[in-house]
Amino acid sequence: MNLIRLFIILASGFGAVFSGSFALENTEPKLINISTRGKVGSEVGQELIAGFVIEGDFEKYILIRAVGPYLAREGLEPESLLTDPYLMLVRHLEDGSIEVLEENDDWPWDEVRVDLQPFPVWGYIGGQSTDAEITIMLEPGIYSAIVSGKGGSGIALVEVYESVNGP
Repeated sequence: MNLIRLFIILASGFGAVFSGSFALENTEPKLINISTRGKVGSEVGQELIAGFVIEGDFEKYILIRAVGPYLAREGLEPESLLTDPYLMLVRHLEDGSIEVLEENDDWPWDEVRVDLQPFPVWGYIGGQSTDAEITIMLEPGIYSAIVSGKGGSGIALVEVYESVNGP
């Protein structure tokens, strides 16, 4: 019997906060995605934050997306969306400090992203976009994906995916 402990903290500077923990029992459990949607702004305290923990002895291949404009394809009103999400990934260190690991501002690829194939991604963004993403190998630790707006506010989605097949 494997016991998985999961603790997720999701917060928005506009006041929406969710936190929780739970355990699952299964012979082969695997969480492959967390996501949340909320209003994001460009001021300090208006960020959307997805906190996550990687446990175990091995690195994990992770995809993090900050989605704003793409949500119009899913039926949300374009004028309500964050037009230019900015994504920053930080690691929380044992001494209480943080280390910025990666930052991304725009989805800069026009070709098919071969490195995204191991992820069960909802909606392929593709092409030039102001949505943001980071793909990275992460060792066990505590992390936060922080989404902010560049010069505006609106609804955004932050997603964290674990690869189902490795890099």
